[in-house]
Amino acid sequence: AEDRLAYMMQDSGVGLLLTQSALLQRLPVQVQSLCLDQEGDWLAGYSTANPENLSHPLNL
Repeated sequence: AEDRLAYMMQDSGVGLLLTQSALLQRLPVQVQSLCLDQEGDWLAGYSTANPENLSHPLNL
C-alpha cells in the first residue's frame, strides 16, 4: 500500500498535501504538507473575502 501511495504522489506531481497530524508520519515520500487539524493561525494571512468566479461556459 505504501509503494502505491508513493507512486501516486510522485506521478501526480502534488505540490501541497492537505492531511492530518496522525497521518503525516505515514507518508512514504517527502512532500510539502499542511496539517488541517493543528492549532495555529496558518490561515491568518489569507483573505476572508469570497474568491472571484472566473469560470465561464466555454471552460467546460
